[in-house]
Amino acid sequence: MADMYHSLVAERLPGQPSVLWRALQAGGHHNRRVSALQAQPLQSTKQRHLHIQRQTNLQAGAQCSMALAGLLLAAHRCRHLTGRRRSTSLGASQSAEPACASCTRLVLGFDGVICADAEEVAAAGCQAAFDLWPDVMEIADDITLNEAGVRKSWVEYDWQRLLEHKASAVFTDAPPWLLYKIQKLRPACQAGWEMALFARLCVEEAIACRANRAKGRGGARPLTIGEIECNWLDARPGEFGLRELLLMRWGNLSIAQLQEAIAEARRKHRSEGLLTETKFYSDVLRVVWLAVADGTIDETVHIITSRDQISATHALQMASAGAVDSVDLPFDPPDFQGSWAGKEGWQLHCGLGTLEHKVQAIESLCDTLGATSGEGLVIVDDSVMFLKACASKLHLAAARLYLASWGYVSHRHWADGRSGLPRVRELSGAEDLAAILARSDES
Repeated sequence: MADMYHSLVAERLPGQPSVLWRALQAGGHHNRRVSALQAQPLQSTKQRHLHIQRQTNLQAGAQCSMALAGLLLAAHRCRHLTGRRRSTSLGASQSAEPACASCTRLVLGFDGVICADAEEVAAAGCQAAFDLWPDVMEIADDITLNEAGVRKSWVEYDWQRLLEHKASAVFTDAPPWLLYKIQKLRPACQAGWEMALFARLCVEEAIACRANRAKGRGGARPLTIGEIECNWLDARPGEFGLRELLLMRWGNLSIAQLQEAIAEARRKHRSEGLLTETKFYSDVLRVVWLAVADGTIDETVHIITSRDQISATHALQMASAGAVDSVDLPFDPPDFQGSWAGKEGWQLHCGLGTLEHKVQAIESLCDTLGATSGEGLVIVDDSVMFLKACASKLHLAAARLYLASWGYVSHRHWADGRSGLPRVRELSGAEDLAAILARSDES
């Protein structure tokens, strides 16, 4: 009996762990309970039998614990593998989307990118100013070139050109000097309606110059082109640029009213007037047409513009009509609906009167296309301020931004902001545009 007791006690000593000890550790039982069992002396056969029975129950419990742990581990692995299969199948379904979902989608500015509109929009802006403020604008005919602050360099040092009415002047009451000066302000303009403000500002500056000189202030002069451009917009929060101050000064005119005045000036002479002066960058148009025809980019080309829809539509129809003689294409030129080579063609986003409206239009386009970060989007415009606004938007983080330097680029804005716009690349012409579209197709 003593030998059996000593053998049982020795079996449960910590220095010589038994199978049950190891099983209890594997089953997660607390060591303190095992130690208490080991410390109990076996004083009788009945106690020894009870202890053996208790030991057997504990061993069975440990085995059940390990079996349950194995079942839980197997269930966890099963869920993990099922989740992997499910995610893999989802990935396969997403990658199986139509190929057009990954196509490069081209977004172009209209004025200054495919349309050389300085002369046309200057005439429309001047006519709108004459319609809105006839009492002020009629003085423009009496302003001398010296009072107007014009420069010979604008007309290659030929003063006669500033005295003769150009073709576009036939359709507006503005004198030639005003049309030339407004054209020089085109790079400072972010939307067409601003040209009406430029027209009145130039006339009022010339009137003020005349009044100051009459008072003996010989050095008086109107604001220069550079001074107007520098102060036209103010990006500092809580402050106003010259544009906002003029809007408030001249009767709190709304942007919508100015847009309508410009649109009305264009409508008035559409059949034989202003739109005949619209010129286009035919090489750029040819690159776009060919890229759509051969599938390099998506067949829908998006156009963003501050123009009214009728004016923009008629202008694109003129571009299509002009392609017959000026552009060499391997297919029939675009029809009056803007479609070519059996493709969908242009899609206009019109009446975007501010930079904010243009950026919102791009973001809305991304939502429609399912491009949550602008992936696959190529945006080409001649406005540094617009591209800067696009670069600041998280929703357009993956969009590719390009500055069309052949347009009406504000060199002051580009010089000031170029170092802070690493995402914006400069395109010098149609060849650069064709190159980046070709690379988009390869990627």
